[in-house]
Amino acid sequence: MDRGAEAISPELARSSLWCMRRLICSLGFHVMNPEDSEQLASIIKKNLQAMVDFALQKSFGILNNLSGEHKLCLDAVEVFVGLVCAGCNEAAKSPFLFPCLSTIQIERLPARHSFIKVLVQIGSMANDENVKKMLSEMVLQPLRERFMLLSKERTSLETDLVDLLDCFGGLAEAAQNYNTHFLFEYLSPILTSSISLLLSYKESQLLTNAVLDLFNNVTKRMGVYSENHNDMVFLCETLLELIRVYRDGQFTRYKVIDVDVEEKASDLIILLDILANVLSKDDLSIIPLSSSDTTEFATMGSRVALIALEMLLPIMEDDLLKLPSLCRKFYRFILYFTEMAPQTLESLPEALFVSIIECLRHGLRSDFGQEISLISAETVTEVVSYFTRLTPKNETAISHLAVLLEPTFGLCLSCSWQVDLQNASATALFALICCNQIAFEEYVKQLLSRDENRPYQATLQSAFQSLLPANLEFHLGRREKREFRNRLEQFLNQAQGLLVVE
Repeated sequence: MDRGAEAISPELARSSLWCMRRLICSLGFHVMNPEDSEQLASIIKKNLQAMVDFALQKSFGILNNLSGEHKLCLDAVEVFVGLVCAGCNEAAKSPFLFPCLSTIQIERLPARHSFIKVLVQIGSMANDENVKKMLSEMVLQPLRERFMLLSKERTSLETDLVDLLDCFGGLAEAAQNYNTHFLFEYLSPILTSSISLLLSYKESQLLTNAVLDLFNNVTKRMGVYSENHNDMVFLCETLLELIRVYRDGQFTRYKVIDVDVEEKASDLIILLDILANVLSKDDLSIIPLSSSDTTEFATMGSRVALIALEMLLPIMEDDLLKLPSLCRKFYRFILYFTEMAPQTLESLPEALFVSIIECLRHGLRSDFGQEISLISAETVTEVVSYFTRLTPKNETAISHLAVLLEPTFGLCLSCSWQVDLQNASATALFALICCNQIAFEEYVKQLLSRDENRPYQATLQSAFQSLLPANLEFHLGRREKREFRNRLEQFLNQAQGLLVVE
């Protein structure tokens, strides 16, 4: 390295870095597990600081002198990440750390996300206020100031903003319960400004994805670890604004121009990840200052999800749902929505409620694969169970849910050899019968009256009578559900090869 970049073979340097990374991980393991070999651990501990100093100098030397070698720079960052994980205190105490940091632009690094994440870990784990202060002054403050400046300039390059947003995503991913409040204070102005960027760069897919990625990292990590009421209020309000801006800006272009399906899916997938994070059980139960707070955050989370659901349902057509990742995330979002905010279903506009049922009907029919059928069956159970228990009864919703009887029953018939899917579909069918037994009995009459089923009508009628014993009222309950599943299994054995439903 001292003789210049031209004297170095990138491939040989990568091999050397690989060996160094393996050595550092091994050294760290023996220091943290001295019971394996106390003598070896003692020797390593004496020399670990020298090894960390050496690795720091070499890694940063590569980043400075061979910045054009992308793979080599990635390996150099991985070495830095490895040595921090193996000897965090030694990295923080190294006299070379801050001089090395002063020579690079973090946002230009190929693995800046991981790099900034371990820097936060150094600051959080090192019991030294000077180290924390230096990291703040040398790294965090300059990054935020640069972003705030660029976000106000119309001539800023998109890639510069994207690189900085990637750095902030690494910061969010470093969240733990002891540093989340600090990270919220640091990132709050950045999150607010990033929403404004969506307005300024509404045609930029690159920047849109970068902003959504940042919010994904924030909701995935910081939303889980936060124990501060004000931080969570800010996050919920910011998410509401994000959804509104996205709906009115980026989202409108999908309605008026022909956008490539894969391109369209990229930001929708990230958005669905954010919504899944918001509706996670962890996010909605971590602020129990009082019972009213829990209700407040459940309500705010459901508001975010409802606005997004109203936006997404009209455009979720076959061309998008044929993309496996998007389809899976969309159906999981509906499941989480019905699990975490079932009370919202009752107040949904009728057209929106019918659209959800139509999505579930397609999912139950295996139009998008077995995994979607399983998720759909679980969602049907959640929705129908809510309306079954609701008093007074919502007859309009119950009548709409009746259209799910046919595809749910068909799924029970077609998946008897798949345990998970059979259990989920049987549970969904049980819930539907508990909700509207009369509708199921009418459906059975229609089946028995079909020309294809008349030759076996007596056998099938006997099988259905065993499935639905006379004078038995169905109620949601574990024992009742177990007994129904046993009767359904007997029914499938009796009706196999005889019953035609389509």
